[in-house]
Amino acid sequence: MIEYQHQWETVETFDFSSLITQEDQSLAVKDIEYIIASGNWFKTSPKYQTQENLFARNSEHWLKIKHSFIFSCFMYLKKEVKINNIQSWSFMTSNQTVENRDDLWHNHQLPNERTLSGIYYLQMPTDADLNTSGTEFAFDGVDSPNRWVGPAKPFNWLIYPGKIWHRPTPPQSSQNRFIIAADMIF
Repeated sequence: MIEYQHQWETVETFDFSSLITQEDQSLAVKDIEYIIASGNWFKTSPKYQTQENLFARNSEHWLKIKHSFIFSCFMYLKKEVKINNIQSWSFMTSNQTVENRDDLWHNHQLPNERTLSGIYYLQMPTDADLNTSGTEFAFDGVDSPNRWVGPAKPFNWLIYPGKIWHRPTPPQSSQNRFIIAADMIF
């Protein structure tokens, strides 16, 4: 497990390579490609972010991915909690799509809610450096130079408090990178 501690904030990874198979991941990528090809992605958000709550899909591979996220959140908290809402979506990115990087900063914290967020690196380009192609975190806000890049570890959930500002690192390849993002409000 990789753990990064910054004052009161922690980012932790949870490995599910013994549960989620390469076939599960390939099926999830095919689902996401179909959703995007169908036009079911947000046109005002980062390009190719799916609109559908992927955790609502009724198939074995999505069941594994969903419950691995829930388990990761419980292990992050070191206890079970009552889940008020859970949702998931995906991004498909490559260096073929140019976006203003400053527009990609975001967090997932809602007023009066406790949220854990997660990122699962579903499929990474074969020519990408996994240490620098993950997620960039701004623990002290986007105006602070204090940043950390979480590596893109296959078969791992990266779990962190939803209030932390973050954005995807710049795509390093013309091959598509597929990530699954999720929130658990508790």
